[in-house]
Amino acid sequence: MPVEKLLLQVIENTMVSAKVFRTRFVPLQDNGQLRKDSVNFLAGQFMSLKVADNARRSYSISSASTDSFIETYVDIAPGGPGSKFFESAQKGNTVQALMPLGMFFFNPTTEDRQDSPVVLVATGTGITPFMAILKMHLERFPNVPFYLFWGIRYVQDLFLQEELKELAVKYHNFKFFISLSRPDHTWNGLTGYCTKQLLDRWNEISEVQNASFYLCGHGEMIAEAKEMLEGKGVKEAMVYSEKFS
Repeated sequence: MPVEKLLLQVIENTMVSAKVFRTRFVPLQDNGQLRKDSVNFLAGQFMSLKVADNARRSYSISSASTDSFIETYVDIAPGGPGSKFFESAQKGNTVQALMPLGMFFFNPTTEDRQDSPVVLVATGTGITPFMAILKMHLERFPNVPFYLFWGIRYVQDLFLQEELKELAVKYHNFKFFISLSRPDHTWNGLTGYCTKQLLDRWNEISEVQNASFYLCGHGEMIAEAKEMLEGKGVKEAMVYSEKFS
């Protein structure tokens, strides 16, 4: 799939948690008019944005390729050029982009997948590419069980709960588990690391010995998850990862 050089225009920039923005773009033609054809990409891929004169940053895509916009979720906590760009982005602003990029993607065929489960493990905004995977493939593969294990630190860091609930109601083949590693007294849900939640529910995953595992987020989580999966006898070829720095 060829990489395109695009001009994207901000159509929405919303703060969805204490430190995360959801930003939506539309691609423009060279004459500044809205581009009519969609931008092709695989679920899980990312885009590179020129966030400052001397800085480019990479952001995973959370929208489906059939959506009328290109969406991402960005953690502004690092405070660098990318954070500053999204903190100040206004509707109508434009940014140069390169997309699609990356080899972390989910693009199975029916023959490849059969009924083998897909396990997604994320921390923080590492859930971003998984939203694209869920939007683009839950309906396409109704007999494939999808499991999402998502780790967040604090209650104020939560976002996407309602969207995930809606997907779980709409698709019988999707289950998700959100766990907080540093909960407060207001949190009544799961606690601890997302890798612990996966381990605790290992035997609840149908045909887990045939599952494929996708890991996205902090490097520490990815390293821990890979070690755990190796201990469970999961073949390295069935584990895919993308580290968010």
